[in-house]
Amino acid sequence: MSIFLNHSPWIWLLLLGVVPLLVHLLSRSRPAVFEFSDLTFLRNIVKKTSRYRKPKDRVVLILRTLAALVLLFAFLHPLFVSRDPSVVVGAKNHVVYMIDRSASMSAVDGSTSRFTDACSKVASMISKTAPDNANVVWIRSIPTAEFPAPGPNVKYLAERLQGAEVSMENGAIASSFKLAIDQLNKVKGNREIIVVSDFQRQAWENVDLFVPDSIKLTKVQVGEDRLPNIGIDSLTAQPAAPVKGQKVYVTVKVKNYSDNQVTTTVYLNAGGGRQSKQVEIAANGQAGVEFNAQFNQHGDIGVTASLGEDSFRGDDERHMILPIKEAIRLVSVASAAESATVRVLDRVAGALPWLTHERRSDIPGGHACEVLFLHDWGGENLNDLVALSEAGTSVIVVPSSKAKMSDLQRWLDLAPVDTVLSQRDDPKGWKAMMAKESAAVFSIFSSGEFGNPAQGIFRERYELPKQWGNAAIIHYTDGVPGILLSEREQSSRLIWNLSFDPAHSDWLAQEPFLSFMAELFLSIQPEVQSEHDVLMAGSRVGWVLPESVDAQSLTLVRSGKDELDTKTVQSVRGLIVESVELAEPGMYAWKTGSTVAHQSVVNFPVSESDLTLVDPDDLASGETADQEDVIRAGAMARGMPMWPWLLGAVMLLLIGESFAARTKQLTQSTTK
Repeated sequence: MSIFLNHSPWIWLLLLGVVPLLVHLLSRSRPAVFEFSDLTFLRNIVKKTSRYRKPKDRVVLILRTLAALVLLFAFLHPLFVSRDPSVVVGAKNHVVYMIDRSASMSAVDGSTSRFTDACSKVASMISKTAPDNANVVWIRSIPTAEFPAPGPNVKYLAERLQGAEVSMENGAIASSFKLAIDQLNKVKGNREIIVVSDFQRQAWENVDLFVPDSIKLTKVQVGEDRLPNIGIDSLTAQPAAPVKGQKVYVTVKVKNYSDNQVTTTVYLNAGGGRQSKQVEIAANGQAGVEFNAQFNQHGDIGVTASLGEDSFRGDDERHMILPIKEAIRLVSVASAAESATVRVLDRVAGALPWLTHERRSDIPGGHACEVLFLHDWGGENLNDLVALSEAGTSVIVVPSSKAKMSDLQRWLDLAPVDTVLSQRDDPKGWKAMMAKESAAVFSIFSSGEFGNPAQGIFRERYELPKQWGNAAIIHYTDGVPGILLSEREQSSRLIWNLSFDPAHSDWLAQEPFLSFMAELFLSIQPEVQSEHDVLMAGSRVGWVLPESVDAQSLTLVRSGKDELDTKTVQSVRGLIVESVELAEPGMYAWKTGSTVAHQSVVNFPVSESDLTLVDPDDLASGETADQEDVIRAGAMARGMPMWPWLLGAVMLLLIGESFAARTKQLTQSTTK
């Protein structure tokens, strides 16, 4: 601690402290009255009334002089100040309060949330420390500040803290610190950052808190360490883009962030249908819950998974939009319109309501179909087929005698061989079987209930190299590949060496044939891009408008009920309509009247589910304090006025002086 004088130029006033001494020495006292008969008493009177009086009442003099000095010292406005080397005494104090607004701050400790507690602490600190200039920076996915720079309107900050709400998003900690430091770099004086957060481990553990030495950093923690919690970790569907009427397997993964085993109920709302299952989750473990769903309508269907009652509600829901196709479009490219294989595919499409079949003589461009079936392919247009596959079309080629081994090898990236492609007939035929029972196409055949999907006799085939067997999903019993499959990121490529021409095989007469063809087309259908966006919590829900859509006719609805305010923004991508508010988890629909034109999904950030906290002392820089420590430090940095204490001391000294003088008089009276 040290003392700072606000009015140090007036320190010369302390010289006036000698006035009581001079008054005491130079003042004449009235002579005492004596009755006398000789000169002895006269000599005594003259001695007592001399011009300079010896200070026999020293206690009174000392108390009176101290009172004068203390009173004069009070006029200099002395302050008790901190010895903190970063504090410049008398300079303005600029403080930026960084408040964590991320999702974990919504956890409830006792009767209030961590966020409410943080806002309350900051409001108290602002009120009691009264910094010259202050600001609040919110730690969010996109950091924001109340003022462009620390300002004196602290009353406004207090009002903003009262109405603030936590947001279900990640916190960009490094960006938030940069914003606070940039603001303080614009001002001069005492500069401080006070961070108020729960210091959730996953968010803060690996953060490099680089703060310049000229800026003081104080960390204030709220919340209890590791509240128990369970949350939904993921929501997936297989297939990800099913066809109308196709069975869909929806998997919900639930994680337990506690040291005890828990039992909870998982609910699935898919297209209006509601299911539920109970699940037990081991301590600090996770469990997957699988639901079966089927949709009899096409379009984008909203799917929501939720949990039963839980103390931390933010991560108890997860959403996705499932694109349901009306049909899989199959296109055959064949030179002969009445070829037997084309007629077989017509029959297959006629038996499957979700499959359409069209015959063409040339390769279609763009996204004309999901599956392209090339009959009698001789290696033509290989580059075009590769481009079509990479654009999201699954392609099946049936080799012809004109095809080269090198073309087939390039098509599926197979090992090169020196042999020549040859066709072989055998009246007795060959049998075929599954080569990879784990392949998705065989999911319903793995139990054996539906028989062998390649059941039948094949009397014609191409002698494909057995070295390519590792890519085969069906092969002949002698090892020659029957169907080779290469699954790519968005589509599949196949080489077909199983004849279903009735003249060369009895395969299509077998009971498993139709089931296999159905499973094959379903499993190789390409992943489609649905007309919806998956957005990050804390961003704005926006849509780049097509020319056919009028912005004035659009409304934005969250979770089917809440209508949100929107605004239009012109960008290089075109006209964007976006929400005014930042996105909270949920499903958002852009509507024109009652028609949904576009959809978006916002999910809770999984990283915020673990409510384990890190000790702020373990972070690289800054000092840890509680609310009262910050208030005391703020008061000492600003300087605690000493004048109330000094005035009290003056009063005590004067009372003491009066008491000493009275005692002196009483003593003299007693002596007489």
